[in-house]
Parts: sequence; structure tokens; C-alpha cells
Amino acid sequence: MLPVELTRYFHDSRLEVESYTRAERLLTVRIEKEIGPETGLIIFQQITFISLPMIMPGESMIARTASEATPEFWTRCLLDYHELEPDDVVFEIVSQDGPVYFVVAKSVDYKIMA
Repeated sequence: MLPVELTRYFHDSRLEVESYTRAERLLTVRIEKEIGPETGLIIFQQITFISLPMIMPGESMIARTASEATPEFWTRCLLDYHELEPDDVVFEIVSQDGPVYFVVAKSVDYKIMA
């Protein structure tokens, strides 16, 4: 579910929300990885839910189906299980500071910037 290029060297990264288009349900997050170094864009498509600060230090990212979502997600998302579709993916983004943030989307893409 997650592109290998995205998860490689994700720890010690800096994430910043670049844009969110409600009408298109599209979220773009810039990631700057210390190791590599590498800068890229994480593009979440067909967003259902976002719980993500504008800027954060990234540690890791995990993708789960809605049926595999953690109790922490259900406590914080304010959605009923029936509001998510079977092909929705819960992306858990862990901050280096400890908190876990969530994005629910149909898919994610990663583009490395030159």
C-alpha cells in the first residue's frame, strides 16, 4: 500500500502540508529526508479524514485497511466505522515527538523532487 521509496529513510524527516484541495479531496505533503538527502511530495487522493499538523518531524508511516485500524484511530477520528468504504486506507504517521496522526484516503503516491 505504501511506495517503497516513501518509507525508505522516512525517520528523521520533516513533513509540511503543501496544499489541501477540499473539492478534489487531495492532500499534498512535502517531505524532506535527512538521509539521502531526499525531498519529495506525498500525495493522498480521495481524502475522507485528516488529523495532521501543518509541520511535524516524521518517524514512520504505516498503512492499514479500515478494518485493521487501531482503537486510537477510532477514538480520535470522529467517524463511524460505516462511514468508511472497504477500499479506504488508514495512514498512520508517527511523529518523532511521539504522537500519531492519521489520514484516511483511497491511495497515496510519492514523487521525488529533483
